[in-house]
Amino acid sequence: MPLYKYRAYDPAGAKVEGQQEAKDQQELILRLKQQSLLAADISLLKTTNQNAIFTSNKVTIADVEFLTAELSLLLSTGVRIDKGLDIIQKTKAKPALAQLISQLSQSLKKGNSLSYSVSQHPDVFEPLYCNLIELGEASGNLADVFAELAKDLKFRQELKRKIISSMTYPVVILCVCVASIFFIFNFIIPKMSALFTDLTVVPWYTRLMINTSKWMTDYQGLLIIGMC
Repeated sequence: MPLYKYRAYDPAGAKVEGQQEAKDQQELILRLKQQSLLAADISLLKTTNQNAIFTSNKVTIADVEFLTAELSLLLSTGVRIDKGLDIIQKTKAKPALAQLISQLSQSLKKGNSLSYSVSQHPDVFEPLYCNLIELGEASGNLADVFAELAKDLKFRQELKRKIISSMTYPVVILCVCVASIFFIFNFIIPKMSALFTDLTVVPWYTRLMINTSKWMTDYQGLLIIGMC
């Protein structure tokens, strides 16, 4: 569905801006009316499938860490959670995260708690994340809970990067070794085997390498399929 950017006003006259997906502008206007918002300006940002190859439609752990850290900062300065979500939505242009924030904001405006709102997105927020937010709401220390969650998410991202980085070098070395073996047994040894055709006595290890090279040449296709 197309993604629209809107500017609207609530009954008190306060300006509200955000982004939402809708079939058309009329559907978005109807949604805003249901939220007691009067649409003043609506503009099309992009369709969902535009640049789909280059833009991910999934909220990543980095997005969740950004959202959590920003909410912690805003709550610690006295900003209400609903206003904090609106502020973050304006500063983060990624459609997937903007849509998620919009859904959370709509849920809060319907009177739901934040813990309930995030629990409606199990593909983004883990159960532990939701439970800790519920505890933060009950204790009144939601800003501190968000701060600790942000630290945990940042640590997990760094750990993931370190694991990937530590595995990259061995994988590259393994690929180089496999490629070298294929090259030697498919090109070097077959050419050198002609030197031993006139010999009556050939060392066993030489015969082993020649036979292995012949076997790899004959069954190379099956060997590649088996490795894949």
